Amino acid sequence: MEKFTIRPIFIPQRNKLILGGILLCIAGVLVSFYAMTNKNLTKFLRENMVSIAELGALSVDGDLIEKIQTVDDMSGDNFRIISNELNKVKDGHPSIKYVYTMRKTDTPDVVTFIVDADNYLTVNNPDKNNNGVIDPEEELPQTGELYNSSHAPQLMLGFDHPTADYKINSDQWGTWLSGYAPIKNSQGEVVALLGIDMSAANVEEVLNRAERASGFLIVLVLAVAASMYSIITVKQKELLLSEEANNIKGSFLTKISHELRTPIVAITGFVDLIFETNKGLEADTKSHLESINLYAQRLIRKVNHIIDFAKIKAAKISVIKSQFYIEELINDVKNSLHPLIKENHIIFKIDIQEAKEKIYLDKEKVFDILSNLIANAIKFTSSGGIIQVSAKIKQQILTLEVSDTGIGIPKQHLDNIFNDFTQLETNESLRKYKGSGLGLFIVKGLVELLQGEISVKSIVNKGTTFTIKLPV
Repeated sequence: MEKFTIRPIFIPQRNKLILGGILLCIAGVLVSFYAMTNKNLTKFLRENMVSIAELGALSVDGDLIEKIQTVDDMSGDNFRIISNELNKVKDGHPSIKYVYTMRKTDTPDVVTFIVDADNYLTVNNPDKNNNGVIDPEEELPQTGELYNSSHAPQLMLGFDHPTADYKINSDQWGTWLSGYAPIKNSQGEVVALLGIDMSAANVEEVLNRAERASGFLIVLVLAVAASMYSIITVKQKELLLSEEANNIKGSFLTKISHELRTPIVAITGFVDLIFETNKGLEADTKSHLESINLYAQRLIRKVNHIIDFAKIKAAKISVIKSQFYIEELINDVKNSLHPLIKENHIIFKIDIQEAKEKIYLDKEKVFDILSNLIANAIKFTSSGGIIQVSAKIKQQILTLEVSDTGIGIPKQHLDNIFNDFTQLETNESLRKYKGSGLGLFIVKGLVELLQGEISVKSIVNKGTTFTIKLPV
């Protein structure tokens, strides 16, 4: 294991509070992610369950169901036909385990079984695993057998309209989500209920993994915060932060940030998979999934800020140049920030009339510069405001401008906005705009790395314009 020797250091109280705040915010976002993922996956599965139950009920002959009343009817043709129809419903989806029918009795909350999908297939051989014993899970309901539905309120509602349980339930037979729908006869009268139990083991495993990952990361983040606080408090307050400690901090922040970034990227990938495999999502479900994606992208940007901050402080960023069109890069930045632009109802304009030729720069660094500036502009621009990105090339100099119609920056603060952890908290109107205070510091560091210049002009309540000049 690599060993470090740390000389006594002193870190200002304000920086300790900011660092602790960032770590606690990350922990809070992880908790929110798990809760929202749990809620939306269950909601998505329930909506599918309602549709499956509704379609399944339409395939069951309600007139034949009415003719099955007693155990003696289990050997008749009507019973066989209905059982076969239920088996077709069961075979329609690999996760469906049980399909059954019920009818009401004169006693509230008590129903009686009619036909089960497995009844006819196993009536002569209920010992399905051939172990010589009829196990509890192999005991099939008999026609006329009573069932108390008081613990399943959605079941009784299923006689009126298609519905499903709101929670995933676990019992001795597995983990399930159940759906219900009314079965009607040829006169349109409700004569029975179709019930479907679908295995939710895969969903439960996904949620358990997310919970374990979130719990581990929260413990890790809090442990990191506690460790850093312990290190800070035992150091002598009169010595400056040594270069050696700076390098250690940068390496530490980079490693921790990469560990945090991996599960967040996995969450966004899982959301994208749901979008790709389910084109007919309801508007409400789609909105919730988009919210998960939006907050995941926000957290990824914060983690990226920490990584870039550590690299800039340690002077460990290399420049890799390539040829590209600035118009394409600006559109890539716009697309990456589309959820934020949409959420804040921003009017986004691009002007590249004087920058049509290819340029030779570090594409990734220019992307990060524009991404940080535009994200910053979105944060300080009210709904319906305008953000414009313009580019022009003249005498081998690329000039980029990012302008907004936001709240502006007071003149007395313009000299400090590029300092790390700067959020202009002395201005009452700006305190509600939360952030890490690293974005503009990173922008300036990257611009200087590319041997460029950055300047800013701003008018309070009118807007702000950042101008960047880079040699190409």
